[in-house]
Amino acid sequence: MALADYFARDAIAISQVLQGFESNAFNARLQRVRVAVAFGEEAAASRDGRELLDLSVRLLARLYPSLILVNGAASDRFAGELMALADSINPNIDTSKTGTADVGLSIGLDAPALEIPTVYAGCDGWLARVGSGSPYGTSDLGNPFGAAFAACLAAANLFRFLFLPDGATLLDADASFPPDAASFPILTTSRVTDPLVLVGIGAVGNSASWALARTPLIGRIHLIDPQNVELSNLQRYVLCARSDEGRDKVNVVGKEFGGLLQALRHRGTWASFLETNGYKWERVMVALDSAADRRAVQGSLPHWIANAWTQLGDLGVSCHSFLGQDACLACLYLPSQESKNEDQVVAEGLRVPHLRDRIRVLLGTGRGSDKELCDAVATAWGISPMRLEPYEGRPIRELWVEGICGGGIISLGEAGHAPRELQVPLAFQSALAGVLLAAEAVRDVLADRPRRKTSVRRIDVLRPLCNPTPSPQPALKAGTRRCICEDHDFILAYQEKYDTPLPVPSYEVIST
Repeated sequence: MALADYFARDAIAISQVLQGFESNAFNARLQRVRVAVAFGEEAAASRDGRELLDLSVRLLARLYPSLILVNGAASDRFAGELMALADSINPNIDTSKTGTADVGLSIGLDAPALEIPTVYAGCDGWLARVGSGSPYGTSDLGNPFGAAFAACLAAANLFRFLFLPDGATLLDADASFPPDAASFPILTTSRVTDPLVLVGIGAVGNSASWALARTPLIGRIHLIDPQNVELSNLQRYVLCARSDEGRDKVNVVGKEFGGLLQALRHRGTWASFLETNGYKWERVMVALDSAADRRAVQGSLPHWIANAWTQLGDLGVSCHSFLGQDACLACLYLPSQESKNEDQVVAEGLRVPHLRDRIRVLLGTGRGSDKELCDAVATAWGISPMRLEPYEGRPIRELWVEGICGGGIISLGEAGHAPRELQVPLAFQSALAGVLLAAEAVRDVLADRPRRKTSVRRIDVLRPLCNPTPSPQPALKAGTRRCICEDHDFILAYQEKYDTPLPVPSYEVIST
């Protein structure tokens, strides 16, 4: 039994939410944790129950070194499939059918009883049920969303119980999510006349694809990403196995779409996709990391955008049209202050601001860090120069990202919170954000008359859900006259592209 060889990335994420995190002590504690997953014939035989189990194992196997499958005899075959899935995610994991566990996840009404603290999960179409009191059933509707919501929330409950102070008091007692599930359209076989577009196939894009590939939608989806799967990605990429390291993200995720919804794979950036395929797109799902990249998507004027994010305080999804008084996507990401250049961020992070000019050259040329610079960093941090030796000759970004932010030199937590662009969410946080993103797109596809008003849904999964959980809230334009949605030329271009009546704004339209 051992932690996954990409656990260092997990450790970064955990260090950002646990006070007083110390790597060695936490690793030793985690090595001893055993999680039981119990289910019976109901969950194994129902479509939604199987999806709930599938995503649960995909999440749990990325963190916990030992999983115990507790199931009825009739569901033995599916238990074997789940164990094989866990092994493909972490070849070092210990999967078994017997043993003593510390905490359990129970799925379905007929799951074998666990005599340990247990989180119960179930689903009914769009609705997830999670709690600590009694079992929930699983539906057989072919709707993966309630199952996916339940898997993410259950994984969050297990994490809170095991690792947060007074974790037993942080379990959901009897939670339902989302609170407005009754208003969602019935998910049936439906044709998507305009192809869906998903830009960004990282952690959020992985889970969005997991959900979309399991819907009964008929049509096409464009998957856009320029990168390969890296070892550090595997901590939270739910569709990636350990053997996928080094492969194109779009190809790894694209093979998941083998059913009614067919994936068109584009290894490249959003700009290169537009250059090749044109600029008129009905629905674009944004799963990108940076504010600048999000603004660039909005600047290309899709008809409708759904956007998902994760950050230390919460995760969420927002939906945007462009006209009227509602906020466009760019409104949410307008820079509020002058941004620091990368050389300034790295120089200050390494505590050698006086060497900023040298760092700028190293960043620009890709040359390795020399001994003099490494010695200066060691002096600034008050540590032995020997600890910097592994980084001599390596790119300065590796010294910054891996050595300081990643705990290679300085213990995780000692350097404070990583910059926003380097923050690493936990797997269940990214997964829930991605499923919410996919859900918004599917709801828009199925709506008889899409009500394209801007809405923002936020949730903090490191705390119990409050019932009722707040429903999506509206968001108005920034109102600063600095956003493209308040620019007359952009408004006209959008109106002409989609033959949309031009609204009469309640503010003076200016052109830049």
